[in-house]
Amino acid sequence: MAVMMEVESHLKAGGPVETIGLVLQGFKDAVNAEQVAHDEVYGAQKAECDAEVAYRTTEVGDANDTLRQANKAIATATRLRAKAQSQLQAASENLIQNRQHLVIINDVIREEGASYNRNAVSYNDAINAIDDAIDLAQKLKEGGSFLEVARTAGKFLKHAIALKMTNEYKAVMTAFAQITQDDEEGADESAVERLIGLLNTLRENIVNEWAQYGEEHNESIAAYNDQKERVDGNIARLEAQEANLEEAIENYTNVIAVNTAIAQAASNKLQRNQALLDDANVLCAAVEEEYQAATQGRRNELVIIAELERLVERRAAEFAEGH
Repeated sequence: MAVMMEVESHLKAGGPVETIGLVLQGFKDAVNAEQVAHDEVYGAQKAECDAEVAYRTTEVGDANDTLRQANKAIATATRLRAKAQSQLQAASENLIQNRQHLVIINDVIREEGASYNRNAVSYNDAINAIDDAIDLAQKLKEGGSFLEVARTAGKFLKHAIALKMTNEYKAVMTAFAQITQDDEEGADESAVERLIGLLNTLRENIVNEWAQYGEEHNESIAAYNDQKERVDGNIARLEAQEANLEEAIENYTNVIAVNTAIAQAASNKLQRNQALLDDANVLCAAVEEEYQAATQGRRNELVIIAELERLVERRAAEFAEGH
């Protein structure tokens, strides 16, 4: 309107067309100069906006990548830790069972050893008693004491009970009883010989049984040693496995703790840079909107100036025809 009023004033005053043209050209130059200056400011602002958006976009991408990797590490470590904890529980329970089993077999072998020692005394006493009985029987041929025979029979009964061999001793005890019923002048020689034969047979049986019992005891010791070696091996293996699993669980826990901290830092970085990116996008959009609006306004001003130039030319032509 200011331009139009000034042009109208020149026309009414009858000023030269060239002057009006200079006025319009001045306005046109001012608009163009303003646009050039605005383009420079806009270029700087847009460069800053583009740089800020690019930087914040990169930071958001980096934070997302870090957060994703940290969460993946946490999930993997959590799964492996749970598996290790389950294995540790199984190993610990198995270790307890093996230790209990070792206590049991140790108790058994100690009891077997004590029993073997007790039986060794019983077998040796029985053999010595048989040897004494054989000597006594030899003396009976020459009129030995029946009282000693009775005492020997009593010892035999005690050994028979101790060795759980009452059936084996039965024939010998019967022979002893028969001899003690004979006349005091001397025992029947055939009965004595029969007794001696029975005693020798009994002695041989006891010696054989003692030898067999010793072999069984040695086999039991060998079986114990073999079993103890296996159990000791299992205990050593399970203790090592338990220690390794405890170390693994501690390592997984550390991995989870470290990556939890990384994830938290990445999350904070993501939130901060996403907010700054959103602000930058809003600001850049406002700069772009303001620039486009101002540029369009100057274009409209140039269109008006062009219309005024045509109007001035037409008025000037009309004025020339009137004169």
